[in-house]
Amino acid sequence: MGFILAKKTPLESEVDMIEEKQLKQIFRELVDHEWVQMTLDGTPVTIKIFDNASKLMLAAPVYVGSNYIPKSVRKSLSEKAPFDQHKIRTYMHVIEEEYQVILHYLGRIEDLDKRRFHILLEEFCNLAEEWRRHLDNNDRNDLVHVRAPNP
Repeated sequence: MGFILAKKTPLESEVDMIEEKQLKQIFRELVDHEWVQMTLDGTPVTIKIFDNASKLMLAAPVYVGSNYIPKSVRKSLSEKAPFDQHKIRTYMHVIEEEYQVILHYLGRIEDLDKRRFHILLEEFCNLAEEWRRHLDNNDRNDLVHVRAPNP
């Protein structure tokens, strides 16, 4: 079973999205359970370690459709993003049965200390938010506008 961390209120927010104490909790849960779910700045993130704790996976939903994924959203997934892709390499996974698009990061743990892990989480959450806005904007392209007839 994983550990869920609550989002900070605006009053608790500081320069860093996540505090040292929370990082320690995350590491403890990863060691004990190999996964943790948390919300950072409004972004739900799942963190998993695997392959004998040598690899790390981050996942965040960036689009949830209502019974389908529109063509404009699918098309935008295959195109270059109109925003800076930041410094981390990610990929998308479409879950057809749930009409979701999930942003993923996969990397090696050996390259991460606490500071780099903190930076990675912030970059990932920022990128997830950029994708969320971009896909929501594209989703609007498929809306059907209906006018009421004039009486």
